[in-house]
Amino acid sequence: MENKKIKSLANKLSLIIAGIVLLICVLLIGTSTWIFNNVEGTMEEILYDNTLNCYKTEIKSEVQSAISLVNYYYEESKKGITEETAKKKACEALRNLRYGNDASGYFWIDDTDYNLVMHPVLSDQEGDNRYDLTDKNGTKIIQKIMKTAESGGGYNEFYFTKSDGKTVAPKVAYSEEFKQWNWVITTGIYIDDINNIVNSSNDISRITKIFKGATIFMIIEGIILIIITMVISYILIKRICNVINIVKEKLEDVANGDLTGQIDNTKILKRNDELSVIVNNTNETINSFKNSITKAKDTACDVNKNSDNINEMTNSALDATTQIATAIEGIAGDATTQANAVNEVVNNMNLMHNNSNQINNVVTDVNSYINDLDNNSHNMKDKVQSMSNSSNEMTTNISEISNKINDTNKAIEKMSNILNAIEEIASQTNLLALNASIEAARAGEAGRGFSVVAGNIKVLAENTSNELNNIKDIINNLTSSFDECTNSINLVVTTNDNNVKEISNVIDSFNILSDGITNTKSKINEITNLTNSMADTMDNVVNQIDDVEKSAENTAAATEEVTASSEELTALMNTVNENCNKMHNISIDLVNDLNRFTV
Repeated sequence: MENKKIKSLANKLSLIIAGIVLLICVLLIGTSTWIFNNVEGTMEEILYDNTLNCYKTEIKSEVQSAISLVNYYYEESKKGITEETAKKKACEALRNLRYGNDASGYFWIDDTDYNLVMHPVLSDQEGDNRYDLTDKNGTKIIQKIMKTAESGGGYNEFYFTKSDGKTVAPKVAYSEEFKQWNWVITTGIYIDDINNIVNSSNDISRITKIFKGATIFMIIEGIILIIITMVISYILIKRICNVINIVKEKLEDVANGDLTGQIDNTKILKRNDELSVIVNNTNETINSFKNSITKAKDTACDVNKNSDNINEMTNSALDATTQIATAIEGIAGDATTQANAVNEVVNNMNLMHNNSNQINNVVTDVNSYINDLDNNSHNMKDKVQSMSNSSNEMTTNISEISNKINDTNKAIEKMSNILNAIEEIASQTNLLALNASIEAARAGEAGRGFSVVAGNIKVLAENTSNELNNIKDIINNLTSSFDECTNSINLVVTTNDNNVKEISNVIDSFNILSDGITNTKSKINEITNLTNSMADTMDNVVNQIDDVEKSAENTAAATEEVTASSEELTALMNTVNENCNKMHNISIDLVNDLNRFTV
């Protein structure tokens, strides 16, 4: 079940990372598509504005050419023909004059009194006063044209009927006054014609095709990025989970009592990161714990053996007290037997005294071993606590690294804003280069050098745009790399938190061990007190027996006292025997507990 959980963790983390990448890709693709659409619309507007400006320049030039033609007939009127004849010839010349690729451009003439002098389409209205001519928006068309012409010429926009006599469409017109005859010559182009020209332009179709191709490419690139991220993330997470599994299995062995062996995976130990530190600290913990358990087992075995010796000694003491009681019963009948029995009792008491001293020595050694075990346990607990503090410091350091990465991302966002401003400048430069090329073309031979300069400026603007795109790609790659670093740091923090929890469990185990050691020390102190009491009692018995030897006359009284003392000694020895049995049982339990650890 544990392995399944680890595998599911790896899969879950891989899916989370893939989901994040998918979300980022969707956002990027959606944002790019929105930008592409806006750029496409902006390009259409720019192309429309450029086309409109070109046609404005064209109609202005055409009006000026018409002015030159009228001026020709005006000069002819000074050389011999009448002014009226010159005006008619000028009107007919302009009536038949056309311009544009489809020859749809024409001119009309109004005089400064608002009368229509000539119109090739509305010839039936020639001679009409059009002072109040108004379009559907309420614009006084002829009045605006006259004001513009009086100020030196200019453009006007209004709605006007097309050449079919039915369609009304917005129109841009240029008017200029020929003052010699008080004529205002006007020509214009309809806005919907400009839109048709822009929509049929190859540039629009090329831009649309480029944007569609870029969108499809970004979608494919996003799918490939998701697949690559899932594979790389799964491999990295799988490696980290494998290290965690190795440490987990070793800690499970320790929990089950197996302290033999260490984690000897060379690849992991050679890693220069937190994983190798965790493995090394785990090995050190196992070694330290193994040494402490070994000492505890040796001490427990010694206690067990010494408890057996104490038990044998107390049994011997019980036998001796029984013999004393038997000897005392025959004292009244046989003094010699009494003397021998007293000597035998003295010898047995000395033997018991020596045995009691040995018990005290053994108990002192056991107490020393227990103290060593307690000190080792505290040292182990301090080391594990130090590991926990190091893990917490590591988490703090990783958080600082994550903050630095966030600051770097903010700086990159500022760079992106600067690049957008530079790109806008390059776009404006490109537009200026296009306008300059048009003006150079119109200027003819005189503008050829200016056309070369305009071309170079356009190339410079295009190169600037390309380099800006390369810089944006680099910034996007940096942002993606920083995001991957942030995700890896979050994964390390999670793993370190899990290690802190495991270390906390180890500390709790050491606290339980420390409590057991404290209880063992308490029991040993009880044994020490009992043996000291037994020694004092035996000293009293020896003194009483000496009194029996000194006073043969008081044999009966001494016999009674010895009998009473013997009974007390028997009771005391029974108590000692019971306590020895308790210590023996405790030592057996301690040995059994420690034997589950294999060292």
